[in-house]
This record gives sequence, structure tokens and C-alpha cells, in this order.
Amino acid sequence: MIFRKTKLSGVFIVEPELLTDERGFFARTWCRDEFAAHGLNPRLAQCNISFNKKAGTLRGMHYQIAPYEEAKLVRCTRGAIYDVVIDLRPDSETFKHWLAVELTAENRRALYIPESFAHGFQTLVDNTEVFYQMSEFYHPEAARGVRWDDPAFGIVWPEAERDISDKDRRWPLFTEPDRSSPITQEMKTHYSQKFAEFGATSKGVDWSKDEDVRLRYDKMLAVLARDLLDIGKPITLLDVGCGYGGLLAYAQQKGFKLQYTGIDVASNMIHWARQHLENGEFIEGDFMQYGFDERRFEFIVCNGILTQKLGASLLDMDGFAKRLIRRMFDLCSKGIAFNVMSTYVNFFAPNLYYKHPAEMLGYCLSEISRNVRLDHSYGLYEYTLYVYR
Repeated sequence: MIFRKTKLSGVFIVEPELLTDERGFFARTWCRDEFAAHGLNPRLAQCNISFNKKAGTLRGMHYQIAPYEEAKLVRCTRGAIYDVVIDLRPDSETFKHWLAVELTAENRRALYIPESFAHGFQTLVDNTEVFYQMSEFYHPEAARGVRWDDPAFGIVWPEAERDISDKDRRWPLFTEPDRSSPITQEMKTHYSQKFAEFGATSKGVDWSKDEDVRLRYDKMLAVLARDLLDIGKPITLLDVGCGYGGLLAYAQQKGFKLQYTGIDVASNMIHWARQHLENGEFIEGDFMQYGFDERRFEFIVCNGILTQKLGASLLDMDGFAKRLIRRMFDLCSKGIAFNVMSTYVNFFAPNLYYKHPAEMLGYCLSEISRNVRLDHSYGLYEYTLYVYR
């Protein structure tokens, strides 16, 4: 057998090597040892046949979830199919990429499909038969699928006329797996619960006093360069952990002209902001994972995220804070602002993130930029750092 790699890691086109004579040919189509030698799953649990009366019949896109994930070896024993696989491995470099191979009775090719791939096909001629070899038994409770026309993948199918089962038409659209850090996931749960309980108030973002919230907003907006404000052109600002958009509402009351974007993982907060606040773009997503493509913002602020650590260890929170600050600075063209709990306090709460101001200042000076300003003067048990290009 000949094993040909494809652009999707782990997916192989398997071709038989024909031993021919005047009578015809002989070829192997399966060998446990050869498959194992190529790092492919050699388990064989069951075999299936799919017969399809009409050209254009589309079946897919199917897979099974753990602990019953399955590898497949698919060949067309009669007729022809357009065979498609999608890489659903979140850590793969080709995550969400798809591949199509034409399998026919004449070319005798087979397609090896690893676990964690969705699979489907469309018949190209009438009376087509497809033969499957499966590494796992069929478990209805583990059966899953994605839509054949899901825009998340953009599969191009060859036949415009399609015969599809109701079940395959009803598969849900694909949703990205949550790859957020444990710290982000815990914050999402925490702030979603606070907002559900208290709504668009200071307590809804886990702050006790309205006047403290307004003071923090003033400190975040202090990052803006005054000369830019004077020219009247809206300043592009990204608000990381924007909550329900309180900073935007406050800035509008104060007369700031902002081209505002907010991002937060708490869906209930983002939904409220979209419904109640104009002149702002609100993104539901993890700032550390969200793809901004080529977008850059003049200023980026982060108000409150680095004052909480909840159940995280101090070491883990230190690493999270440094990654967050670095990403903020990479996405800005002028400057960033963020606040942290000071160690100059008369109490320590286990859920809060405290960092000595000199230590955080030193990190920003040595690793981010020499243009740094620290404000420890505004009466709360915290400080704000401003880092400029």
C-alpha cells in the first residue's frame, strides 16, 4: 500500500499497490501492521456500507465524541464520491480547515480519517456505494455533527442539487471551544453571576460604591493624550473587561469623543451593552484569544481585571497579568492604562490581586516601555499604571 500525506496532519490517501498479470490484479487494502507503522490507528471494530441511489446525495458532517472517538478508512466501491473531512482538533495548526478527495471505484483510493475529524461526502453519480472501516463501534449517545453548509468552514460542494436528510440539515452551527485560561473562565463565571444578581450597577461589576467606580473611570480616561482630545477627532479606545459598558456611558457624559470598542467574556453584560449603549462596538470574547487581525487602537484600558485573582494562585496570576499587559501594549499605538491592588493596605482579601507598585513599575520599565507613569495618589487601595510608546 502507498500512504500519501495530505495538507491536514494525520489524514492520508491510501492507494493499493497492484500486482498485475494477464488475469487482472491482486492488491491489499488493509494491513494492521502497516497502518500502525505509519502511526495510524490499527483498530478495526466494524465495517459499514452506504448505498446511494442518486447523484448529489450528501451525507455529513459526522463524528463521535470522547470516549468513543473514531478513525475511519473510507473507499468508494461503486460509482464516485466527493469525500470531505474537517479538522476539529482545537490545538491543530489546521483547526477548522477542510480537505476534499475524489474517491471512485476506478481509482481505488481510500481516505484515512483520524479521530476528531468530521466526515461527509457527496455522490457524483447514481448508484454509488461507499465502504467504511471503523476503529470504534457506533455509539448513538456520542454521535455528533456539523452543518454541511456551515460558514465557519466554507466547504465548496460540487453538485448544486443535493439530497440531504432532515437530521443532517438540523446539525447546529459550529461554535468555538472555550480555550480561555482557567483564570479567565473563573472570572467569566464570577462576573456573570454578579451582573445577573445586581444588573448594570457598581455591584454588578463587583464594586461596592458608585463614587469609586466614577473615580476609576476618571483614572482610565487619564491615559488619553490631551493634544489628541483638542483636535476633535474621535480617539480609538479598546476597553478590556468592559463589563456592561459603564466607561463608555461615563465618557459620553463627560464629552469625550471616542471610537469605542469593548470586549468581555460575560455574555449577559455584552448583551445588555449592545441593547442600551449607542456609539460603541461590543465584542463577546476572550481578549487573550480574540483575533483582532490587523486592527490597532490608539489607547487600551483595563479597569478591574488585574485587581481580582479569585481562586487563582499568586504565581498564576502574576503570569496572567504579564501576558495581559504585553498583549495590550502590542495592540496599541499610543498607550495603555490598568489598575492593580496596592500592597500598601491595612488588610488583605484572599480574592484580590495585590502587587507592590515598585515591582509592577519595574516590570513595565524593563519589559514593556521606558515611558511609564504611576498614579498611587487617588485614595483607593490601588494604583494605576500608564505605559506609553
